[in-house]
Amino acid sequence: MPDLSPPKELAKLDFMKGSWSGSGTMTMEGQTMPFSGTMTNATEGQFLKLDSVNDMAGLKMTEMAYVAYDAANSRYTIYTFTNFSPAPRIEHGKFEGEKFVTVSEPWNVMGQKHVSRTTMWKVDADTLGLKLEFQIDDRWVPSLETTFKRKK
Repeated sequence: MPDLSPPKELAKLDFMKGSWSGSGTMTMEGQTMPFSGTMTNATEGQFLKLDSVNDMAGLKMTEMAYVAYDAANSRYTIYTFTNFSPAPRIEHGKFEGEKFVTVSEPWNVMGQKHVSRTTMWKVDADTLGLKLEFQIDDRWVPSLETTFKRKK
């Protein structure tokens, strides 16, 4: 019988499990707007499933993602399905020290191609750090840096 348990590397993401909420200010294409979001993350089979709902100045973005560990390439791969795009966003990532960093393949967001970089880290047992950047030409431009608090 095959082993259907999650890969041991997925345990490094245990700090992300639970229900979270956060808010801050987001900047995109020179426009600054309020941001709020919730996430619920849990192991589902061999994956970490991430469900999130984000509000950016009244524009609601829903996402459902599955994080897998790709042993052949020694990296994590994330497939994210969102109401902003008919095709999934695909990201690849690894740990840089204690921070989980992923970079997307180019993806179509409402008619425009984007490459994004997401960094998540454990601040403490009840706080997650989140940084979102977009690639413009050959540089990374910060869009959001905030914390999410564990819902109790």
